Amino acid sequence: MRLLTGLIVLTLVLGVLIWAALATPLFSSWRKDFVADLLTEQIGQPFLIDGDVRVVLAGTTKVHVSGASIPSENIAETNLARLDLLEWELDLPALLDRHIDIDNLTIDGLQVNLITKAGGTTSWTKRNTPQASETAPSAQEDQPAAADPDGPSILSFLADRTVSFTNIGLAKIDEQSGFEFIFALEKILLEQQENG
Repeated sequence: MRLLTGLIVLTLVLGVLIWAALATPLFSSWRKDFVADLLTEQIGQPFLIDGDVRVVLAGTTKVHVSGASIPSENIAETNLARLDLLEWELDLPALLDRHIDIDNLTIDGLQVNLITKAGGTTSWTKRNTPQASETAPSAQEDQPAAADPDGPSILSFLADRTVSFTNIGLAKIDEQSGFEFIFALEKILLEQQENG
């Protein structure tokens, strides 16, 4: 009986600690640093989080990220990308069954700046691309890959989800050619109604 009681208490304590680590302000800086370091490693350039990162565990888990940015490595005081808010709900039982089910996706205040200065400096970091081999490609490689009509696409992803995109911006400025493209989207809301 003592062993069973001890296991129940230990399970409850671990559950409370995991919840506290993922959702309470006490561990906010640890969560921000963990996510920022992970994404910095994945994308190959600095990823900063000035806001918060939290995960509220439940049957439908809510994930929240705010104040994220990717500063330009080449142009001082310029962000390559900035995101004010990213939230989504995740079906935890489906995730434990190895199925990712995201819903109620909210993106607010996303601004991307693709700037090329007159001297050729860009706001993004150009990566070295592998050179093509000197051997001639086979006939099969010359054929474009056929699109898989049943495969995943952005439309199939959005077909049964509620998503909200607000205050989205893209600035493409090339000072060498004088080309400027400024895109601003105030709001898109795709909402799933009951009974389709």
